[in-house]
Amino acid sequence: MQNSIYRALEVAYSKTMNILLQSSEEWKLEEYEEWLKRYFPKNQIKRVKNLIISPSFYSSISAFVRNGEKKPDKLSINDIKDIDSIREALTEKWYYVASKVLGNSNYVEESDIVMDSWYVLSSINIQDSRYVAYSYHVRDKSQYVFGSGWFGKGTFVVNSHAAFNINRVFDSYFVTDSSDIYSSYYIRSCRECLFSFNQTSKFYLIGNYQLPKDRYFSIKKKLLQEIKEELKKTKMFRGLLEIVKMSKLFPLQQELSLPPKDKGNHELIENAFSKTIKVLLGKEMKLDKLLRFLGKRIGGWKKIESFFGNEFFYPFA
Repeated sequence: MQNSIYRALEVAYSKTMNILLQSSEEWKLEEYEEWLKRYFPKNQIKRVKNLIISPSFYSSISAFVRNGEKKPDKLSINDIKDIDSIREALTEKWYYVASKVLGNSNYVEESDIVMDSWYVLSSINIQDSRYVAYSYHVRDKSQYVFGSGWFGKGTFVVNSHAAFNINRVFDSYFVTDSSDIYSSYYIRSCRECLFSFNQTSKFYLIGNYQLPKDRYFSIKKKLLQEIKEELKKTKMFRGLLEIVKMSKLFPLQQELSLPPKDKGNHELIENAFSKTIKVLLGKEMKLDKLLRFLGKRIGGWKKIESFFGNEFFYPFA
């Protein structure tokens, strides 16, 4: 694939990597595709003939059309006499739209659910963004985004996830209102942090250790050079998640516990649900009776125990 969209994104990728790594190299997008797609949600892009869909509970017998290919049909007066008739009529006329590119969008390829965005490749659910490849759920005027997802207002972002209002972020997770962040986790209102964790309003950190400005930039230059060399040699970088996978559990030095749990008020939730259903359907229903129905289209969760012995819930798709 070497069309104009791909070439434009390759130029954008080179620009992004050189800004992040303070280099002047040529970065071929094709060589880093597997690395950039490494943490893309599994099975989230599927090809149906010449169309692209983001699989989400589609029936195995679903029919697909491209946006604008088919005009909506009307049901007849006999079709709308009762629910069963409506269901049967809709079943005969139902199509899903694939390769959805909507609004003021252009130069989009191999993607689905793209709105008001330009230069998008192999991505899903992209809104109001530019120069995006191998990414998902990107929002709010983000640009120069590669291998990343679940964030908004991001610029020059590579292999980073779950963030908001970020600039120049590499291999990081849960970052907000921050810039120049590398291989870090849960960073809020910070700038210039490498391999740092759980920090707020800090700067010039490496490994959570705050350094004098000159010393910080001296070490940062060396570390970025090493990251660049590893990427050039192996076409990937063993980042934060790989470090976690390689870690060895250390023995607990002390027992830690969480404050008492706030169990919330189940009755308030039950009443709110009951009122909502009554407005929609004209009768009250119990929340507990409909949990399976309500959870049919969302991810699940499971209870696990933390390293320190506390229980918490872990979500999964």
